[in-house]
Amino acid sequence: MSLLTVEEALKHVLAKARPLPPATVSFDLAIGWTLAEDIAAEQDSPSHDKSMMDGYAVCAADLATGAAELEMLEEVTAGMAPTQTVVPGSCTRIMTGAPLPAGADAVVMIERTHPASTPPLPPTTTLRSDRSAAGLPVASRIHIRDTPRAGQNILRQGACYRQGELVLRRGLPIGPAEMGLLAELGRESVLVTPPPKVAILATGNELVPMGQRPGPGQIRNSNGPMLVAAAKAAGGIPLDLGIARDEPAELRAKIEQGLAEADLLVLSGGVSAGVLDLAPAVFAETGVREVFHKVRLKPGKPLWFGVEERRSRLVFGVPGNPVST
Repeated sequence: MSLLTVEEALKHVLAKARPLPPATVSFDLAIGWTLAEDIAAEQDSPSHDKSMMDGYAVCAADLATGAAELEMLEEVTAGMAPTQTVVPGSCTRIMTGAPLPAGADAVVMIERTHPASTPPLPPTTTLRSDRSAAGLPVASRIHIRDTPRAGQNILRQGACYRQGELVLRRGLPIGPAEMGLLAELGRESVLVTPPPKVAILATGNELVPMGQRPGPGQIRNSNGPMLVAAAKAAGGIPLDLGIARDEPAELRAKIEQGLAEADLLVLSGGVSAGVLDLAPAVFAETGVREVFHKVRLKPGKPLWFGVEERRSRLVFGVPGNPVST
């Protein structure tokens, strides 16, 4: 009988894998989990046209010749609402993120302006945009050197997403960017597919814990910590069962613990053809049905995979050689 290819073996594994039942968790616990629902926007983002620069909201037509002196109506910062309509010949001082006042169709950055009551500054001079915040007077007329186009430096309402638009799709892993979107959408709780618990068991009479000096014929357990790290990297919650000796009763007790407490069990060692390769027989005793044993892979040929049907547990037996593991 020919061996399964890695691709064929993977298909067998995925055919037996089932998502865990979805659960609702609070926002602060959602990081690293997987969305189990589609999430749509309840309102536009941004909810209004807003400035992308510190500067002045203007009518672009006023600056068709490249320069103009305009009357400043008011100053609007982020979190404020404009109270004045910008009409030809006027402007509003505006800060990044502030709502665009009615009548304005462009924003000129602060570096292209200076108070009309003072001589023009060199083009390389940058004016401070916080004079009013510092208690300094703000000029009532502003000289502007620019030829803005309509829409310049403006983020339009709904540019990021529209009300009712699908923003986050089911099946998406929740990372930092998704957490930011969930916060913007006001989602204090979210439906997720929880990560699986992965029991890790290293087997072999020769193994000693990492912190113990090996004696004659012994080696430190490196497979267990490596598989714990692999489970974490893949998004699982590892459960380290430690080391089981090559003795049927001890091996069975550890396997039964893994089947009871985790969704997946990964056992290293004991799946090849040696006299102490006891894992397949003990798997059968604990109700784990073999799906395949051995794949066309070197190193790694003795890979074993099975299913404990009653609790839908997936079980892997990987060779003990660390590279094969």
